[in-house]
Amino acid sequence: MRRIKHWSLISKTLAALVISGIAQLPNPVIAGGGPETTLVVVNGDSPLSLSIANAYVRMREIPENHVVWLHNVPSLNNININLFRERVWTPIQVHIEANDLAEEIDIIAYSTDFPYGVDFKSDLRTQKAQKVKIPRKNWRYIGRVASLTGLTYFARRVEIGDLGYLGGNRYFRRNTTPRLKPPRAPDTAEFELYNTGMQALSEDRYEEATEAFRSLTETYPWSDLAWYVLALSTTALGEQEEGIVALSRAVDAGWSDSATVRMDKRLRKLREHPDFGSLIKRMKTAARTFQPAHGFRNH
Repeated sequence: MRRIKHWSLISKTLAALVISGIAQLPNPVIAGGGPETTLVVVNGDSPLSLSIANAYVRMREIPENHVVWLHNVPSLNNININLFRERVWTPIQVHIEANDLAEEIDIIAYSTDFPYGVDFKSDLRTQKAQKVKIPRKNWRYIGRVASLTGLTYFARRVEIGDLGYLGGNRYFRRNTTPRLKPPRAPDTAEFELYNTGMQALSEDRYEEATEAFRSLTETYPWSDLAWYVLALSTTALGEQEEGIVALSRAVDAGWSDSATVRMDKRLRKLREHPDFGSLIKRMKTAARTFQPAHGFRNH
């Protein structure tokens, strides 16, 4: 790769870092990242992309085989998801496999002059044609364009057309606070009530959701989620007193997510209740433990 003599083109950062899962075999945990775990992706048709990549590779001492040049990739703006698979992800994957880097690469760093967005409408159309149920209500929060780096992170799912890459966040540290174990598991009827209530809630049918969760909490009062949803649905119906009681029971059962409670618009009317502040304080001061943090690996 040709080195540059002028450094004025170096940006503060090399595009965005995206951690892309490549391999599956277990490895010891390694904290942080470094040259040996980074793959630099360059737009080989862009002098600016080459210049910035050259500087970054030199400054970070990236190994030569940890650099891949892509061609015929539009710079800036958006590309469709099939073009992303064909001209971006596939050459990256081929390079990783050809250079036996699957066990090394944890970070994929794009240089400049790459499209910043990927239009995934064709994947949605494919799912619809296959009659796969898509929760349309949720898509309004997602849109139809994903980031280049985000789809690189979920590349395994993207390459097979699995819309799981649009799913919720599953990378948070889980709450591991010990809870009182319910005396029994929910039975079949209680599971059905839960599913019925959650479906009604997702479609803003609050009367049906309230009816389902009232019944559920009568026979299975140990679920903090059931009480919380009952607080949502009853408050949405204007039943603030029942809502505050349900929220209090949710806290008694272990609910401690004060941020969600404060941001949920369906609980807006409940914030005026004199007991709301004390419930928030109970959630914030609850003793909690979380899954320990650890160094990232592509597995």
